[in-house]
Amino acid sequence: SLGSSLGSSLGSSLESSLGSSLTEAWWGQHEAYWIAFYLFCRDIVGVKFDEKRSRQLDMWRDIAQSCCWWWCYENYVVISERPTVCRMTEQEGRLHCEDGPALAFADGYALYRWHGVNVPEDVVTTPASITVARIDAENNAEVRRVMLERYGEARYLQDSGAKQIHRDKFGSLYRKEIPGDEPLVMVRVFNATPEPDGSRHVYWLRVLPTIETAREAVAWTFNVEAKNYRPQIES
Repeated sequence: SLGSSLGSSLGSSLESSLGSSLTEAWWGQHEAYWIAFYLFCRDIVGVKFDEKRSRQLDMWRDIAQSCCWWWCYENYVVISERPTVCRMTEQEGRLHCEDGPALAFADGYALYRWHGVNVPEDVVTTPASITVARIDAENNAEVRRVMLERYGEARYLQDSGAKQIHRDKFGSLYRKEIPGDEPLVMVRVFNATPEPDGSRHVYWLRVLPTIETAREAVAWTFNVEAKNYRPQIES
């Protein structure tokens, strides 16, 4: 009752009174692209700006050369130094680093990200510290998926006591229920070509959680329906 009657009014009130003051930030060095455009027009091309505009442009230039984000208030200014480390994925454009902080500042403040997901420091720096019990106890699904990736999905299946739900000549299908997330289902297969010592390399392939047989799982990895998967020769 309180939530429905007060929630919307309080939310809109707080948003209107605090939103602009908390979110109005200048980008500092990230503004350089447009500042450089107008500096080029003025200093290289020869476009004439009036004295006030030219002075303001110089101020923007100096700020972009001196700091990162900054917030300007009536009697004080909050200024952020540039980060000492900033690593991102090329394709996704997300903060990501596999062996240290993705974003760090000179005062020691740092963020650890895995393809944009906020994770504890040791998940990135010391993945060997991750345990099955810790993965199972993690409530955040995104963090749990990162832990699984760092731990190794196949290793997790074996160490966590995953259930073998099917087996045939194509391989063995395992399933592990994960609370709050989709089940982890993988098919265990052997390389058709033996190694020089006669052994065969084992591969674990993750498949859709709806798959119920090993044959269906292997067929799915080739984008073929199980009924049509009839390999004559494997190499």
